[in-house]
This record gives sequence, structure tokens and C-alpha cells, in this order.
Amino acid sequence: MVWLSQPNDKEMLNNDRGAVLSEPRRPAPALLDEVHALLESSSARFILSGSSARKLKRGGANLLGGRALLRRLHPFTVRELGAVFDLDTALQWGTLPPLLGLAPAERRDTLKGYVEIYLREEIQLEGLVRNLGGFTRFLDLVGAYCGDILNTSALSREAALPARTVQSYFEVLEDTLIALRLPAWTKSPLKRLVSHPKFYLFDNGVTCSLTHHLAGQLDPVFRGRLFEQFFVQETRRRIDYAQADAALYYWRTNNGAEVDLLVELNGLLALAIEFKSRRGQQR
Repeated sequence: MVWLSQPNDKEMLNNDRGAVLSEPRRPAPALLDEVHALLESSSARFILSGSSARKLKRGGANLLGGRALLRRLHPFTVRELGAVFDLDTALQWGTLPPLLGLAPAERRDTLKGYVEIYLREEIQLEGLVRNLGGFTRFLDLVGAYCGDILNTSALSREAALPARTVQSYFEVLEDTLIALRLPAWTKSPLKRLVSHPKFYLFDNGVTCSLTHHLAGQLDPVFRGRLFEQFFVQETRRRIDYAQADAALYYWRTNNGAEVDLLVELNGLLALAIEFKSRRGQQR
């Protein structure tokens, strides 16, 4: 254990090229100042983990610009799970690492704890939202919108919240890496295209916990949404890990013609993907 406030520990780091791992969910501003000073005065390297810089940015904290590399960690990919990957399990339970090898009851408790402790309570304790009751109503509804075109007006009516508040809650979910906004492809000569983004959560298990779908079989319609969400996120994970110059979109006309996922590589459209899910047949 190294304490940056202790002179002896600091001196050790000045003479050590090893890496120091820090695991607060959101590094404190004072810690970032210490890391900055040590980066300037020593050869020490640091690995800082966290789920959001939103509060730090708002407080004017030192974000180590030009001195840090950004890497995103995700739930397990299909490739990482290898032979233990099971599609039905992944669609309903997700692929968060703590769930691997757990019995269904333990998985359910773990996901419930994540939703109740982190999504509902810690986000408010960190000052990211002020109205916990409103945010709780928003969370109770948002999982059912996975894979939908983002409609803050409809959700604000259901949650009895102002549309601007709902928009800010979506931004909190994005900043804390809970959600992904999939923009619409607009680089087309066609003018009658949908321009609003789609919305996905980062893990199917969290989605099913929010929507109370962890018991029994998934109904076909919701299973189709989860199938699409899982493979959009799987594509996002692989792109991040490959550090590829890539962007994801969807394409839809006002008449309802749609391509579920477009992959742009190095500024050029590379892939167009349609998702189809049926029992015993997935494409």
C-alpha cells in the first residue's frame, strides 16, 4: 500500500518505474494533483480507474490532459468468454465479470445490488442528480426503452418529469458509462431520414434487473431488443479494445426502412448489419 501523502512513499515512487493502481470509483481532485506532481518529478506510472469524470470536470479538477491515456473497460466480450459463452444466458444475465460462475439466485442478488446501491444511491451521493425520487422513476422506466429511438418527451410524461430533466438524466447515464447513444446516419442524399439517436444500456443483466426480467423466459419482443442491444454493445467493446478509428450509427427512413447498425472505419462506411432473433436461430 502506497500513501501519496507520506514523504517516504513519495520518495520510493521517485526511484521506482513500477505502476501504481488506484481504484476509487471516481478519483478525488487532490489525488489527481498528487499524481500530476509525481508524473512531473518521477518516472512512476499510474493506473487510475473510475466510472465518470463528470463531477471532477464540474469542479475544475486536474484531468491530467496530455499526460494520460484513456482506456475503457467493458463487461466480458464473446471472445473473452470463449467456450463458456451462452447466448441465452448473456441476453438475460449480461456478462459482468462478478456474475461468472454464480448460481441464478446469486446473480440476481448481485445485479439487484448493483442497481440499488450504485445506480440509485451512489449516483445521487456523488451529486450527479439532486432529485433521487425523480431519478428512481426514470430508472424504473428507462430499461424498457433499450433499442428505441430516444424520445425524451414520451419518457418525461411517463416519469412525470420535465423533458430537460430527463435529458440530463440520460447524459448522466452516458457520462457514467451506463448508457450508449447510437446516432442516426445522416450522410445520405436522402432527406427523409430519422435523425434522433437510439439508446442502449451497457449490459443486458442490468437492463433485465431494471425491468424485472430476471425470472422466467423472456418474451419474444423484449428478447429481440436485448439481442440487438447485446450485439451493438459487443461491437462497441471490440472497437474500443482494438483502438480502431471507428464510429457506430443506425439508418432509418421516415417510412420505417431501417439498417440496425452501420460501422464506419477510418471515415468510410464499412459494414451494414441487420439483427434478427428467433428461438433456435439468431443472425
